[in-house]
Amino acid sequence: TTKVNQVGGIVGDLNSGNIEECSIRNYNVNTSGHIRVAGIAGAMVGGTIKNCYVQGEVHSTQTKDGNGIGGILGHALGITPVTIENCITKINYVWSGGGPRLNGAIIGLGNGTVATLKNNVSLSTGTGVYKVHGGNINTNASTNNYELEESELISNASGERVKKVSKDNITKEFFKDSAKFDENIWNLDDVSYDNMPTLKGNKQQENETETNTEEIDANLYIPEYDRIKNTPGFNTNKIKAYNNILKLIEY
Repeated sequence: TTKVNQVGGIVGDLNSGNIEECSIRNYNVNTSGHIRVAGIAGAMVGGTIKNCYVQGEVHSTQTKDGNGIGGILGHALGITPVTIENCITKINYVWSGGGPRLNGAIIGLGNGTVATLKNNVSLSTGTGVYKVHGGNINTNASTNNYELEESELISNASGERVKKVSKDNITKEFFKDSAKFDENIWNLDDVSYDNMPTLKGNKQQENETETNTEEIDANLYIPEYDRIKNTPGFNTNKIKAYNNILKLIEY
């Protein structure tokens, strides 16, 4: 539940930075009257968000001034360009109060021509927000974004800037050939509306853990290793460091 403005799943407020290959699953937010709230970044002044995805649900009770609720980015601030590229959202919006105003399933508020959107896919559903962008974006540079045809959110479909895609056409070929997603970054096998693409880095980390398990020095002790090795973020290349930290704890 947000009680402040500028809240994000990765970062709340970012000044001139880049966010790449991040994912938020089971995103669940309750907000009332707050602004600049999103799955990846709440607010951003210059930079890029690329190859990220957010899946979850947003419950929002908004006043007339409740703007900048976004799936990827809440608000692109200032005059420095912001680009959102090859990102996916699959968020269900449960909305009450004012809307849709400047709230969208990829970006909430684009601040005029500051924000450029390329090759993004909104599979988001629900009520109360726009399918892709709430406020104005750079319409000249933004291209090849997709919104879910069956979604009851408010459409942004317009020429090459935002196109429609149906559930039946959510396939590997769609993401690879139409939405221009990189197979070196994304796992597109067996993709469907019910089975979103995932970032390959997550799977590679799992494979590394499995591969390196048998190579651990028998003299290094990690309590409950069989359970801990499967914890997200555990790195078998750092076993010696974990063991040394354990030794220091008693001091």
